[in-house]
Formats: sequence, C-alpha cells, structure tokens
Amino acid sequence: RVPKEPEREDTVAGRFTSQEVVALLDACYKRDVEFGFMNELMLLTGARPVDVLTLTWKQVKLSVPAIVWSNKITKRNEERVISKRAAEILTMLHNHFPDREQVFRWQYSTSSRLSRWFDTAMQAASVPKMDGDRKRSMKSWRVVFRATLHDLPAEMQRWLMRHKTLQVTSENYTYFTPKEQLESLEKLTKVRE
Repeated sequence: RVPKEPEREDTVAGRFTSQEVVALLDACYKRDVEFGFMNELMLLTGARPVDVLTLTWKQVKLSVPAIVWSNKITKRNEERVISKRAAEILTMLHNHFPDREQVFRWQYSTSSRLSRWFDTAMQAASVPKMDGDRKRSMKSWRVVFRATLHDLPAEMQRWLMRHKTLQVTSENYTYFTPKEQLESLEKLTKVRE
C-alpha cells in the first residue's frame, strides 16, 4: 500500500510552500531581526547554517556583489554572485555593525540554540515540523533555494548549489511530488498526439 501524498499544491517533501516561506520569515524577523536576516540570506543564497554562521566580512564583496564561500570539504574558496536583496541585507548588517569581524553575531557552536529559535518560529507561523516523512529545519532553506533553480540548466544549478558534481545535486536535492510526475507524463502524452 502506497501512503497518500498530502494535497499541497506548492511544495515538495522537505520544502516550504511559498505561503510558509512568507510566514516563517516573518516569524524569524519577529523573534530577532538579525535572525530574520540570517534566515533570509540562507534562502536567497542556498547557504547552509554553517556557511552563514562562519561568514566573515572578508568573504563579502559588496561592490560585485558576491560572497566568497569557504568550501568545508574541498577547502577551496568559491565566489558566487548574490541577488540584489541578499546584497541589501548584507549592506544593512555592515552599516549597523561596522566593527564586527563576522557577519552574524552567533558562532557555529550556538547553532543548536538557533535551531530551537527556528522551531519556535515554525510553530508561531503554523508551519508543520514534518512534511511527509521529512523533518524541516533551517537546512530546508537550501532545498527551497534548489527548487527555485529548476528552470536553469543543470550545470548552473550545480554551480549555484556549490556542489562538486551534478550527481550530488540530483541525488540530494531533487524530488518530484506525484502531481509533478503526472504533469510531466501528461506533457509526453500530448507530444504524441
């Protein structure tokens, strides 16, 4: 017996709907403005929590605008351009905290506290912790980011996700709901007609 897929138009497992994104970011900003900025930056860049919690101003190039991410696996620096909104967030933070070495005030060692804050924000926004059999957390912003890239060529998706291979991107960040699968199959049927 196959479990019934939830009736949700705008999501895949582990990912937030667009309404949930708005409500959740709002709850994060209400909890703490800097926490809101951090979560929105993860959403806009596909950054992992460890990426933003170790991000320093030396890695940020506001004139481009870009961030030079430190790849924890390859130990290489990887520059990626960022959106206008991501640059606005970083500019506001830099103007507000010009003497701080790190972009955000927290250390990676405080990530468990921030995870609890995120869980509280999810609860305040009425966003379920589970989506199907997948737990949702701050890492889910990366899944949402990947989903926004679906119209781009696969190699560009890999590049923006900062993965070494396309296989990593497709195996870990690709999931299609039964509705999406059916719509794709229906397109094939129409081609034959």
